[in-house]
Amino acid sequence: MIKKIIGRFKNNINVAALMIIKQIFTLFLKKDPKLVLFGAHNGDFYSDNSKHLFEWVLKEKPDINAYWITRSNKIYEKLKSSGKPVETMNSIEGIKLLAKAKIALYTNRPKDIAISSSLIPKTLGLIALRHGKSVKKIRYAREIHKISKKEYDDRKHESNLIKYVISTSEFVSDIQEECIRVGRDKHIVTGYPRNDYFFNPVYSHDILDRFISVDKKEEVILYAPTWRHGREPTRFFPFDDFSKELLVTFLKKHNAKILIRPHKNELKCKEIMDFLNNLILGNDEITLVTHKDLHDVNMLLPFIDGMITDYSSIYHDFLLLDKPIIFIPYDYKEYNEQNGFLYDYFSNLPGPAAKTLKEFCSLLADIFNGVDAYREKRRLLTDKIHKFKDGNSCRRVMTLAGKLLGS
Repeated sequence: MIKKIIGRFKNNINVAALMIIKQIFTLFLKKDPKLVLFGAHNGDFYSDNSKHLFEWVLKEKPDINAYWITRSNKIYEKLKSSGKPVETMNSIEGIKLLAKAKIALYTNRPKDIAISSSLIPKTLGLIALRHGKSVKKIRYAREIHKISKKEYDDRKHESNLIKYVISTSEFVSDIQEECIRVGRDKHIVTGYPRNDYFFNPVYSHDILDRFISVDKKEEVILYAPTWRHGREPTRFFPFDDFSKELLVTFLKKHNAKILIRPHKNELKCKEIMDFLNNLILGNDEITLVTHKDLHDVNMLLPFIDGMITDYSSIYHDFLLLDKPIIFIPYDYKEYNEQNGFLYDYFSNLPGPAAKTLKEFCSLLADIFNGVDAYREKRRLLTDKIHKFKDGNSCRRVMTLAGKLLGS
């Protein structure tokens, strides 16, 4: 009977049809106690905590029936060709997996594993791996927080399904709960799976050689600012005295390179991309590393010499590598008024803040010459943000997941 009904639908079908199929599967299919689902970034990317944990499970937990869920045909084909279990979220097989699984682990929101949160059965327990916790306020913690009725309902549904939210320290658990409000008792300190890679990094030539010379003779700095949530576009090198020619000349003199990583949502901003494309034109000292070039930026972090950022969660991860960071908080006042910060930004800043190109280049020169005046400030914030510094976060998360699986 079920096969006859299902047979009327093709693989890529609409939400209404999938809802009917979900209800049938939920009623008639038994839960698989070993089936665990993984997804990330609305199903569009294979990256982040979910990716690192998924690959760890495939290697270390062969008894677990792990599946990656995606909406991207490109990711589906890539994982399928490499022998990894994968299914598309808008397919009958994807809905069947949702109905049979006991738990799913994801980064951003339920749409990491389903095209609509209404397709997630109430019987599926969620473990939120999160994309990272930055210093900036988001969601409910924002000074001015307005969401639509639909978004409110989706978040309420997600909150009810969440069994655990992982974090990197009790301090992070506190500020994370302020933002997402799922219940403080659900926040469990495990560390982030993606950061395990820092303790045993493997240089991938086919991926990283595009950005770093094979012999790694040059100094490499990553510039990765935060996304400003649809307000004024991010200003790269927002200095009144900025000059492309002066910056490129400085980098050449020091045999150095800056890799620029705009937020994936800013790739659609013509103003930003016009500026960045002009910036990289005619020189090898400044290069773009977008999400299209490299989904998983953590693969790059162990092999760079320093970072430039502002309020992004990436610098919390980077603290584990104990390398210099330069900050450019050019719109701090505006950001503080519109978003606010979860802890005192400047008193905890683990690196100098640059206000001019001249000052910026001087701070870069310090990195190239091994001058590091912020080592102690980095240590203090690292101890606040990270309880564990051992590369065993994947194991701790799956031990937590085992409580839901009954193992």
